[in-house]
Amino acid sequence: MSTRSSHLTLNRGRKAAGCPPSQETIWMLDVWSVQHSEKFCAWMKSTHPTIILNVVPGGYTPVGQPCDVGMQCPFKLSVEKSDQEDVFKEAIDQIHSGNGTITFDN
Repeated sequence: MSTRSSHLTLNRGRKAAGCPPSQETIWMLDVWSVQHSEKFCAWMKSTHPTIILNVVPGGYTPVGQPCDVGMQCPFKLSVEKSDQEDVFKEAIDQIHSGNGTITFDN
């Protein structure tokens, strides 16, 4: 997402919530070296002065983002398993057809 589009998205969210454009926003980031480097923090401060970066320790996702763990993670795993089952079935079908080479379209 470009800087301009991310800024516009943030402003739309503030407007929808009835907040002024100057409203500060807290952005929770995990401890990933790029996200808490001096260069990134300085860029964020100059580009998005109303966003406050809050770096949280690793393993904090279950506490800070319970929906990610409780709802989204199981859904993502289900989709991944379904995709793997489709690939496995496609390979088995090709093996049973006697084709010497197994190919996948996607």
